[in-house]
Amino acid sequence: MTSLFHVSERGNIDVFVPRLAADGEAKVWAIEARTIVNYLLPRDCPRVTFRKGHGSSPADLALLEGAEAVITIEAGLGAARA
Repeated sequence: MTSLFHVSERGNIDVFVPRLAADGEAKVWAIEARTIVNYLLPRDCPRVTFRKGHGSSPADLALLEGAEAVITIEAGLGAARA
């Protein structure tokens, strides 16, 4: 079973109200556990997330230092590992 998450900057959501998507349908967005690291920073924070995959080279894996994913953010703002 896949766990799904909803991440929001609003902490007081009691009911998820769907929003209209580009296709005109009302949707509530959910994400999987493996991609939640993409949403742990504020929405307007410039970032890039990378993770290990089937095509990762030994050099790529060395950069991850055992982490599943790395989030890089704009210089001067810090960094986080997941």
